[in-house]
Order: sequence, then C-alpha cells, then structure tokens
Amino acid sequence: MRRFRSFRKKLLAAFGGIGILVMIMLLLGNQIAGVSIKQFTQVISDQVEVLASANDLHLRIGRLRLVEIELPSLTDYFAVVTEIQSLKKQIEEFQAELDRFEAQQQHASSEVMRSIRSSWNLYQKDLQTVIRHATSMEMAEASRVSTYQSDSHFKNIQRLLQTVTNSMKQAVRAAYLETEAEQQQLRSSFTFVSLLGLFIGILFVLLFARSLSIRVTSLRDAAERLSQGHTSSPIHVDGDDELTNLADAFNQMQKQIQTRERALKEAHDTLEMRVESRTQELNQSNLQLQQEMEERQRVEISLKLLSQAMEQSPVGVFIADIKGRIDYVNDAFVKNTGYSSSDLTGESFLLLIQKTIPRDVARELIVNMNAGMEWHGEVEVKLENGSLEWMSLLITPVKNAAQQITHFLAIKEDVTVRKQQEAKILYQAQFDSLTDLPNRALAMDRLSQIIATAERHESKVVLMFLDLDDFKKINDSLGHEMGDKLLMQAAARLRKAVRKNDTVARQGGDEFLVILGGLAAGADAEPVLENILKAFNRSFLVDGHDLVVTPSIGLAVYPDDGDDPSRLLRHADLAMYQAKEDGRNTFHFYNQMIHDYSLQRLELERELRHALDRDEMELYYQPLIDIKSRQLMGAEALMRWNSRAFGLVSPSQFIGLAEQTGLIVQLGEWAMQHACQQACLWQNLLPDFLLSINVSPRQFRGSFITGTIQRSLERSMFPARQLQVEVTEGLLIRNNPEVQEALTTLDRMGVRLAMDDFGTGYSSLSYLKNFPFHTLKIDRSFINDMTEDPNYRTIVSAAISMGKALGLSLVAEGVETEEQLAILTEEGCETAQGFLFGKPIPAAEFSDCWMEKDEGESDEEAIYGMADR
Repeated sequence: MRRFRSFRKKLLAAFGGIGILVMIMLLLGNQIAGVSIKQFTQVISDQVEVLASANDLHLRIGRLRLVEIELPSLTDYFAVVTEIQSLKKQIEEFQAELDRFEAQQQHASSEVMRSIRSSWNLYQKDLQTVIRHATSMEMAEASRVSTYQSDSHFKNIQRLLQTVTNSMKQAVRAAYLETEAEQQQLRSSFTFVSLLGLFIGILFVLLFARSLSIRVTSLRDAAERLSQGHTSSPIHVDGDDELTNLADAFNQMQKQIQTRERALKEAHDTLEMRVESRTQELNQSNLQLQQEMEERQRVEISLKLLSQAMEQSPVGVFIADIKGRIDYVNDAFVKNTGYSSSDLTGESFLLLIQKTIPRDVARELIVNMNAGMEWHGEVEVKLENGSLEWMSLLITPVKNAAQQITHFLAIKEDVTVRKQQEAKILYQAQFDSLTDLPNRALAMDRLSQIIATAERHESKVVLMFLDLDDFKKINDSLGHEMGDKLLMQAAARLRKAVRKNDTVARQGGDEFLVILGGLAAGADAEPVLENILKAFNRSFLVDGHDLVVTPSIGLAVYPDDGDDPSRLLRHADLAMYQAKEDGRNTFHFYNQMIHDYSLQRLELERELRHALDRDEMELYYQPLIDIKSRQLMGAEALMRWNSRAFGLVSPSQFIGLAEQTGLIVQLGEWAMQHACQQACLWQNLLPDFLLSINVSPRQFRGSFITGTIQRSLERSMFPARQLQVEVTEGLLIRNNPEVQEALTTLDRMGVRLAMDDFGTGYSSLSYLKNFPFHTLKIDRSFINDMTEDPNYRTIVSAAISMGKALGLSLVAEGVETEEQLAILTEEGCETAQGFLFGKPIPAAEFSDCWMEKDEGESDEEAIYGMADR
C-alpha cells in the first residue's frame, strides 16, 4: 500500500526549509552589520576627537587675535581693563588647549609641534607687550605691536595648525579607507552566501514545479483526449499525493464513459449531420455576400469623404507611385510649395526632395523609402520663390492586401511659426528680458558645465554674487522705470569688466552673478574684481539724473567652498552680506567665519522667537533732559534682550533680525504696552512725563501700529499727548499711502511724531513738509563731531534753525560732554539725551535715580549725580 503524503505537508516542509535559510542569511547579515558599525565607531572615536581639538585651536587663536586687535581701539579705561582680563583668559585657555592637544595628537611630527610651541611663545610675549601698553593706556604703541610685530607670529601659528590639521585629515582618511576595505570584504562574503542560498532555494522550487507540472500536464492531456472522444487511453501518474488519487478517479470515470457512450456513437444519425452541415454552409455564404456589399458601400463613401478631406485639408498631401512619380497633389501642397499642379504631376518626387531639403536629410529619406520604411522629420526647405520655411514631413508606404508597396503617401505641414515661437520661448527661458543677460537657470547650468571642466583639469572656479548698494532707495524714489534703465547700464558695465569667456548673469532684482573659470587659484579673480569696482566708480547718467551705485560682492571658490552650484551660490550670497557689513563697495571671499556667523544668526532667530514666552525681554529707559532748566522731562524706552542662551544681546544684533523676520511687530506691541504702563506710574510723580519710543517701519504694514498704540493707551490710561513715536526716514521713502494714513491717524489721536536720525537720509526736508511731525531728533553722529569739525557744528546749527522755523521741537542725541551741551545751549536746542546725563537703565533703577531726589539737592545736582551713578 502506498504511503500518502498531502501537498500541504510537502509545501510546509519546503517553506520551512526556505524560512530556515532566510533566517540564517538574516543572522549572518546582522552579524556583518554589527561588525561594520563597531569598526566605523572605533575609527570615529579614535580620529575625530583629535581633529576636533585641532579645529578648536583654530577657533581659539582666532578669537584671541580678534580680542588683541580690538583692544588698542578702546578708549574707555574700564572697557580696556575688561578687555585685558578677557585677553588673559583667552591666553590661558589657548595654553591649556595646546597642552591637551600636544598630549593627544599622534599624526603631526614632533618638529611641527615644536614650531607651534615656539611660535606660540613668541606670540605670547607679543600679547604680554600689548597688555602692558594697554594697561598704561599707550594705545598707539599697543596698536603698533599688534599690527606689525605679532601679526607674523599669529599667521605662523595658523599655518602650522593648518599643517597639523591636514596631517590629521590624511590619517583619518587612511583609517577610513582601511575600514571600508574590510567592510567590502565582509559584504562580498555575505553576497556569496546570499547568492548560494538563493540558488539552492530557486533550484528546489524549480524541481518541485517541474514535478508538479509534469503530473498536471498528464491530467490535462487526458482531459483533452476525453473531450475529443478518446476514452481508451488511461492516465499514468506516479506519486503518493492528491494528484495520484485524482488520476485513479479519472481512469474509473473514463471506463464508465467509454461503456455508456459506445452505443450512442454507433447510433448517431449521419444524414442529420450532413443536412445540418449543408444548412450552415448556405447561411455562411449568404452572410458573406451581404457583408461584401455593405463593405463596398462603406468604401465608396470613405473614398469620397477622403477625397474631399484631402482637397480641403490645410496640410499638403501628395501620392507617388513606386518609382517616385507624383500621381496626385492637393491644393494645400500646391499653395505651400509655389509649384503648380501640372508642374508636379508626373514629376519625380525624389528630384523635388533633392532640390528643396538638405542633402543628408534627402539621403536618409531615400534610403528609408527604398527599404519600404516610414520616415518622419522636421526640415528647413527652400521654396520655388526662394524663401525658406520649416516643414514637418511624413512619408509612409501604401501597401495592398498582399502587403506589397504600391504607392507612397506624403504629408507636409508648415511649422515655421511654431519653430520661431519655440526659439523665442527657449530664449526667454534662459535670458533676462531686461538686460539680455543669462538668467539664473542658465547661469546655474553654465556653472555646472564649468565645474565639470574644472574637475577634469584640476582648476578653480570663482562664483561672484553681486548686489547693488542702495539701489532700492533709487528705485523707490525715482521710479521703477528709472531703476530698470540703471540696471541695463550696470549690466553693460559688468559685461565689459569681465573676461571674454566669463559669464555675467542676472540673479534677479538688483543682484547679478559672475562666473570665472580656468583659474589656478581663487586670488586670480582679483583683477576682474578690480575692473568691476572701477567700472562702478563712475556715476550713471539716467534721464538727466547723476546716480552713484556701488557693488557689494561675495565670492565662493570651487572646490574650496563647495562642489556643486547650489552650495557655491549659497556661500557667495553669505559672503556678499559680509561685504555689505564691511562697509559696501567692496568684496569678500567666503570663509568659515561667515559660515559660523550664519549658523549663529539662525540660532539667534530661533531663540528670539521664544524670547517673549520666556520673559527674556526688558525695557531700559534713557532720560530726556530740558536743556534750559536741566530738569527731567521724560525718557526714551529702549528694548533689551537678556537671552538664556546668549546672555545680554546687543540691540544692533537682534533688532535688525526681528525686522527681517517680522517678529518686530510682536516685540513692538509688547514694548508699547509695557512702556505706557510704566510711564503711567511715573506720571504720578512727574505729571508732564514724556514717553518716547521707536517704531519699526515693519509695524506700519497693514496699519497695525495705530491699533497697537490705541490699545496700549486705553489699557494704561496714559495720555496720548505725552506719547512720542519715533520713526526713521526709511519708513517714508516709498511715500506709501498706507503710511501717510497711519501717521495722520496718530496725529489726530494726539500722539507726537518724531523723525529719528535726522540728516542721515536723502530727502528729509520733503518729509518734514509732507508728514505731520512734531519733533526733530538730531543724529548723534553730528553731535559727536561738532566740537572737532566746524562743518558739523554748522549742520547742527542749520538743523536747529530749520526745526524752529517749521515749529518743531529739537532733541539732540548722544550728548556726552559739557562742551557739546554748551554749544547746543548756545544754538538754542531744547532737549538733550546722552551719556552725559545717564545711560539706558531698567525701570526700577530709573525710578530710584530719577523719580526721587534728596532733600536740599538742586535739580542740576540731582541730574549730574544720577549720571555719575
């Protein structure tokens, strides 16, 4: 008796074996991955820590040098003492870090480390000399030592540290390559084992499938024989499963059918079969005849419709025989070619092709026709009248029922207009419509090609990011049409300033890109830079206006600053902003400090977004003094940020960032509310207390400022007539109706309006005439220099006289000396603020110092006493 094994058991056994094989492969792969991670972790822990120490030394020596350079520029003794202490601390920290680095480094030679140590000792002596002179306030001597003596030692240390860093990088790469080779060997082993396991699994599946297929095929063949009436062939299937049982059952059924059907087949009526067969043949003949008649009618209708369509078609059509002679042309073909129908009929189409289209295209077309193949393409042809046009030509063979070529059908369409439009669209997609310079997309494509060339030749590529300084003011004040003409002239000067093979492109707005290739070093770009700066030294004459525009240029070098176009563009953009901070009309190469600054700026923005939630913002107040009576008349509220991450952040750092990100709206509303609440408390002690507060131009968008001030005044109950809002000229440049409406609304509310930093812009006089100002604040730059330069005193005197003539109150900012105060008193200025009277201090200190005074103490004594404190 045969032993029975079901398919289920066989499949479970097969899949179990494959599962075990997969588990083995997974365990082996997991083991290899674990070894790989462990090896790479070991390389990183052994090498990266030493490299990080070297980079830390770079940063520390840079900060040390920065403190050394800034020290001689200080004039305040306390600031000098503080800076000296910071310098000493930096020296100690660098010394400690150098000792640790010397103990742990393994890659640099002992000679290099001795050179570093020797240069550091010399540089340390120079630093001590600078400290000694600075302590004695001999800033000129300290500056001389810092500039001419210690600079070479500092640069020598930087160079040696760079040598050590390069040595470390080579060692790290060698370790990484060694580890990578080991991982490659492990991967090869795993791949071999995996392929072997896969081969075994596939072989098993194929054998199982082959066995199953043979037996199922036997059953299928038997079923087909049975359906055809062959019942005398039993099925032979070997095995011990369900298919064997099925074969046995099938054989039994076959025997029964054979017995039952034998008599029925013998009694089948042959005559009835013949009659039925003949009837079917007649029906088929009638149906075929009817179909042929209907088909002829459809063909006649189609031919008539096709003839009309070809004659009326706007596309040129002709038919030629197998030898190329033209049998038929439609009207559109005659009109498009300029030939007559009689000229074309019977003529050789091949000769016509050779006359009108290029030889290489004609040769290809004839080869296709001889091979019986279709040809389609767009070619420029010469017409009978001598004009040129682009046409889309399709030539296809026409075959009969025997698939023999009898004719050739040609379809011709005029695509000249489309070709011209495509060329125009392609140009517009790659070039700037205003300046005819390549646009950003084409510039990036060219930069990619130049980088690929530089990689092959091991050369340098320099990308310049150029921005026109103060272009926005010209564009806003003189109009966009004037700005466009200025941009066209600037683009023309840029093209003349660069080399013949260099690319000048427009990034957008007033920003341009210059791509220099084939350079041996980044410094080779400086002659082109000088040409560009010289080109902008001359003013631009635009519609009778003599305009001066200077460029700020940022440069990034391939491959030093990046190996792809987007990274180079980003780094050049950052360097351009550094050039603007350096004073504009200059250039700046990208470096690590710029990168670090951008990261710090991002971190600063992230912290600033949470400053109010963390209660890190605080208002400081600087007193406003009536010059005649020497009495306190109010204070200017100034925002300060004490960040938990950065400490006390200078307003020059976070105010501009807040304006760029829009956070100034939220911060300004907070400052307005808290300042009004605090001033309301001080009003109880000084009824006419004047609160002055700066407002950013960003707060005027959408008229947010009027709602903010109105809510602050209502909640604090502070009188509107004692609130003075300070705005800068930048708010007024565009002459925006929205700004005009907001200022008018504030004036109607009773709020005083003050123009801050008067005299530093372009058109301040027109602003005083067109806007409802009450106060004029003279910028501190004029106050600081008026005791040394008579011209500045004349400017201050003119500003005071003009303000009085316009009925405005005058406030002098930045008053620091008695001499300055005497001049302002003589000129008739009314109000002053500055360090002579007091620095900005928190509200609590302001209350203690200014809102109370000792009995018997005069107002003047109280004021100067507070300033001393």
